[in-house]
Amino acid sequence: MDEQDIPYLLKALQQKSTELFQVTITYEAKFQRQNDIIDVQNTSIRELNEQLQNLSKPTRRKKTEDSGDF
Repeated sequence: MDEQDIPYLLKALQQKSTELFQVTITYEAKFQRQNDIIDVQNTSIRELNEQLQNLSKPTRRKKTEDSGDF
């Protein structure tokens, strides 16, 4: 490598760093979107579990005796 290669190396470095920066930003945005979706789903799961627990609680029923004749 000699001094004549330096401008080409700098240009290549600039292009690659720009590409990598754009890719990084894209991935960051996608990760944040996925995290937001996961947070909403976790909230829904918690609410559904609470509803299920409320439905699963045993209810007290009065025992009625059948006094019928056979």
